[in-house]
Amino acid sequence: MTMKIRLQWFNKQTANLEAAEYSADFEEDDSILNELDLHEEPQIYSGGIDILPSWIAILQPHFRRAIEPDLFDFQVSFHYQGIWPPPPKQSNKES
Repeated sequence: MTMKIRLQWFNKQTANLEAAEYSADFEEDDSILNELDLHEEPQIYSGGIDILPSWIAILQPHFRRAIEPDLFDFQVSFHYQGIWPPPPKQSNKES
């Protein structure tokens, strides 16, 4: 199963959606969710999340669009491709 992140940017005056861009596939979705400290967030797949300033450096390498919060309001959402819900993670402990 893979995941993509959708970046959306909105006009600051009108709140209208200007455009959106998808990241490349994340085969190991835990890595980006851990970096964003969202790995235990229960509502992560329920819609757009406002980008925190600390996330910009983490997210920017995955998008062509420059994330410039002075110009637009930015949100991200997370989209799985494959079966839903995602299967539970298997333990790495050896038996």
